[in-house]
Amino acid sequence: MSFGRALGTSLFIGGVFMIWLALHLGDKQREERLTAWNDFVSQHACQVVERRDTPAETGFRCDDGVTYWKRGKL
Repeated sequence: MSFGRALGTSLFIGGVFMIWLALHLGDKQREERLTAWNDFVSQHACQVVERRDTPAETGFRCDDGVTYWKRGKL
């Protein structure tokens, strides 16, 4: 195998690994944010008061009297 081909293969494998790592870390951060949100909702007795389809939003009124809006899937 030539040096150029070996280098190209190594760069390709490194690129695939970097993409996998970025996706994995993104999922972990998303999971941590969702856990923090669920803890907040639980600690502050939040109740769903409104849902909107476009964009997907859910309104939660909490025991502090504030309505918080969460975007995306719950």
